[in-house]
Amino acid sequence: MQEVTEQPLLPAANHNELLPRVLRGAFWMLNSNLFGRVMALARGVILARLLVPDDFGLFGLASVVIGFTAMFSDVGAGAFLVYSQDGVQDHVDTAFWANLGIATLLSASVCAAAPFVAHFYHRNDLTPVLLVLAISLWLQVATTVHRNLVRRVLRFRALAIVDALIALCTFLAAVALAWGGYGVWAFVLSGLAGNVISAFLLFYVYAWVPRWRFSAESLRALAPFSGWYVAQAIAWYLVLNIDNLMVGKFLGIAALGVYGLAYNYSLLPVSLIGIALGNVVYAELPRLYGDPPRFWSAFFLYSKLLISLICPLSAALVIAAPDIFPLLFGSKWNSAIVPFQILAVHGAIRSIWIDPFSALGKFRPSFWLGAATLCVSSLAIYLALPYGQAGVAVAVLIAVGAASIANLLVASRSKAKCIQGLRNAAPYFATAAGAAVVALAARHVFALAVSNRKLWLAAVSITVLLGIYGTVFQKEFRGYLDIFTGKQKVELVGNDGLGS
Repeated sequence: MQEVTEQPLLPAANHNELLPRVLRGAFWMLNSNLFGRVMALARGVILARLLVPDDFGLFGLASVVIGFTAMFSDVGAGAFLVYSQDGVQDHVDTAFWANLGIATLLSASVCAAAPFVAHFYHRNDLTPVLLVLAISLWLQVATTVHRNLVRRVLRFRALAIVDALIALCTFLAAVALAWGGYGVWAFVLSGLAGNVISAFLLFYVYAWVPRWRFSAESLRALAPFSGWYVAQAIAWYLVLNIDNLMVGKFLGIAALGVYGLAYNYSLLPVSLIGIALGNVVYAELPRLYGDPPRFWSAFFLYSKLLISLICPLSAALVIAAPDIFPLLFGSKWNSAIVPFQILAVHGAIRSIWIDPFSALGKFRPSFWLGAATLCVSSLAIYLALPYGQAGVAVAVLIAVGAASIANLLVASRSKAKCIQGLRNAAPYFATAAGAAVVALAARHVFALAVSNRKLWLAAVSITVLLGIYGTVFQKEFRGYLDIFTGKQKVELVGNDGLGS
């Protein structure tokens, strides 16, 4: 049995190693996420041709219900172990059993409530789907503490390998089930298989077995963190899913299938890069809480890295969508193109900087901003429903986009830091927008002079856009590469990021 190892705070002399370590950790997580997203994209393309929109909509609705329940299941125990500035040796057993006990209670509640949810949406076939997903949820939550212990000791390479293996197994299972004609169960059973494999692999990577110990003192240490962590997680989950719930209820399950596909694939850059960087950054930044100038230096540096990578990818999705969608998914999904383009812009705005609440471990103000955003976005979406999925996408872009910009002001309580963040992000947005205009012009000329085949048009527009963007920021990206390879040393100073 492995003891829970401690990861001490880094001394000030080692602060200049933060960025190289983050880049290396993010490299592994990025590759794992890239592989996972490629598998997910391939799975989506294949299943879109084998299944019908109703299958996607039914699974999307069930996923929203299960995801909402998961907000209560994860009481923040795993995150507490990452953010804690003290030793976790005395807290980890209590954290594990508290997490697992609540997960068991809520999974059972999902099973009990499944028939009523199915009746509300007038879909009896939703009941068995929710029952199986409840089991899958329990398995997922059971490994939360192990996953965060791996993050705490910064073993991102091992975590990346685990996630890549899970993605591969899930893909193979989903395609096999869809090919066999199992419909929505291709999603459900492949997800269950992935969570079973995840549990075995994470217990293997971090071979710690919890003791039968539950400490009241540890629970008192966890409770204040857990309460606001769960509250803000619920608030933001609703913010990011209320559109799916309202589309499914008022526009129908098939409409939700179209909207859900547009939503999920439009956020690929955010899911790929944001999650990879966030997994590493939010484990590293708590080590700088005692040194605010260096903390904010790191915050803005990582934020610039995030938006500099996501902006061109989101712009590429916007301009290439009319050419790529029919090729990948078939003409029956063409109604998803406009919502997809709008939501791709939304994804870029959401990535204007890394989440300041998670960076600071301040979950109380995160909850209040999330609650306010939920009220505004719910009203905006309701008013936009007569305009279909595109109208809902515009409502999400405006309401959630505004909250994404406001979160740094709320978290830091500093107008200067918010202005600094906007100044840092502006060049990337402006360059991506300008490059997109040039790319669309090049696409038009190519279509008139050479060929109007959609594959060639998409290749031309994306190549021109990324070529212009890469040329403008080549020095910056080369600097990140030199830091990653150790050719350049870096020190965190001031609010601008790099110092030599």
